[in-house]
Amino acid sequence: MEGLESISPWPRRTAAAALINRAISAVIDGHPFVHHLTGKLETVGIDLTSIVDFIVVPSDHFHHEWTSAGFTRMDNVDELAFTCPDAQLPSVLVCPKSANCKLYIRVESIEAFLNANNLQNVVVHGSAETDLRYSDELVPESNCFLVQRNGTRGYSIVALSENYIDAIEAVRASYANRPRTGDDLTDTRGAQQAFIKAETLVGTGRAVDEFFSAEREYWMSRNAAGRWQKSRQDTIGIGWSNHDHHTYRSSREGFQGLIQLFLRMGFTLRERFYAGVDAGWGAQILEHPVSRVVIFADVDITADELNTDFGITALPPSDSLGTIGLWCGLHGGAIGLAGMHHLEAEFLCTAVRDAFIQDGGRVMNPFTDIEVLWQAFTTPETWSVSSERLDTLVRDGLLDPANAEQFRIHGAPGSHLEILQRWDGFKGFNKTGISDIIAKTDPRILSH
Repeated sequence: MEGLESISPWPRRTAAAALINRAISAVIDGHPFVHHLTGKLETVGIDLTSIVDFIVVPSDHFHHEWTSAGFTRMDNVDELAFTCPDAQLPSVLVCPKSANCKLYIRVESIEAFLNANNLQNVVVHGSAETDLRYSDELVPESNCFLVQRNGTRGYSIVALSENYIDAIEAVRASYANRPRTGDDLTDTRGAQQAFIKAETLVGTGRAVDEFFSAEREYWMSRNAAGRWQKSRQDTIGIGWSNHDHHTYRSSREGFQGLIQLFLRMGFTLRERFYAGVDAGWGAQILEHPVSRVVIFADVDITADELNTDFGITALPPSDSLGTIGLWCGLHGGAIGLAGMHHLEAEFLCTAVRDAFIQDGGRVMNPFTDIEVLWQAFTTPETWSVSSERLDTLVRDGLLDPANAEQFRIHGAPGSHLEILQRWDGFKGFNKTGISDIIAKTDPRILSH
């Protein structure tokens, strides 16, 4: 395997993952219901481990091996909670009153899960729109529970006022109906205005959570592979609780504004991707400390900009378009008309790939296949391109007339679903592989 130090700044947390897996396995093996649920999830390509939000561990089970493996005390929560900050693993709640390990499975809607699995008379704590909700034990002695988070990382339920519930509905309507003009700068300003208004109504964490829920809905409206997988996950009632990251593409001129929008939402800048001197693109990865949303933001960059902090530095216009810039030129930026370039979620990768192919879909060759990470794109949607956009690109010398005619007649590649699987808590990405697949998704190449 290629050394992780050459592809990502994030470590492989084998010991921490082993502790988590041991606790999860104890619950799975301890009750037929959880064992059966694990099998049901696997039929739609979901590993139960990827949607466990947190584990309750009895105090006498929580020894120094957990902290030695990388778990540290969480700040700003009242409970004795631990997380492994440089790994993608569930958090751990240490409980002196518990005799057994307990799993809290993350879902987008508790009611949807209960209905999908014909679970009746399960008590739910927290009203439908509270920022945090729990279920009681799904089946007696199963040690298996549900948790629904809406923009919070804590463990305490806070009662809501009637005004707050009305405000959430207003926020959802605002996000769903925000204008998408196809101009990066205009659409970014509109998104920021919608977010600022939402933040005043429901707070930062909830406003962020609702924003990306709306973004996933818009992306699915333009992506059949996403609708296909979501319908499968809905048969078990988990929604998109397994989402891994949301990928946005932007023009060079619009990129600084896009990053500033995400910073205004409270995201922090993670690693930057320099895909290489000849790649012609880069990416800024951002992570939200509360909502668990991760963003991969792509943009064309030149070789002499590799050492520029392009996440916060304005990029001047270019007299040519790379893969990212052309996609935006054809369809509009991801924050606006085009929607996300792809949503990536955690799956049992080959199971989802094989099922999609069996149902008539197509999947590109995996661009990452290493011990800790597997990634592949479904083939892109084909979207029609407006003659006005094509004529503008040709007039400005940014698109060859022959390519323009191909896109006019046959359309151009749009969005993807990305199939991903992680092991050992690895939360990074593969720079080499992703650079190769970005080149292969260039509309000028795929059109042939």
